[in-house]
Amino acid sequence: EMVYTGKRQLYSGLESQGLDYVPTEGNFILVRLGANASELTRRLMVEGVIVRPCDSFGLPEYIRVTIGTEEQNRIFLSVLQGLLS
Repeated sequence: EMVYTGKRQLYSGLESQGLDYVPTEGNFILVRLGANASELTRRLMVEGVIVRPCDSFGLPEYIRVTIGTEEQNRIFLSVLQGLLS
C-alpha cells in the first residue's frame, strides 16, 4: 500500500515539475533529468537525498528513485524542485 500511495505522490509531483519518468510496477521510478542527471545526483546526495544514477544501465539522463514514505517522497520532490529552480 505504501508503494502504491507513494508512486501516485511521486508521479503527481514529478508531473507538476514537468519531468518525464518511466511508469513502474516496482518500488522505484526512473526519472529523466537530462544532461545534468549526474550533477543533480551529486547535489541531491549533498542535500541528504539518496538516489542512484543510471549511467551503468545506458541511461545517463536518468536517476533511479526508490519510492519511500510520504515524508521521504515529499523531501525528495522539494529538494529536487529547489535544485531545478
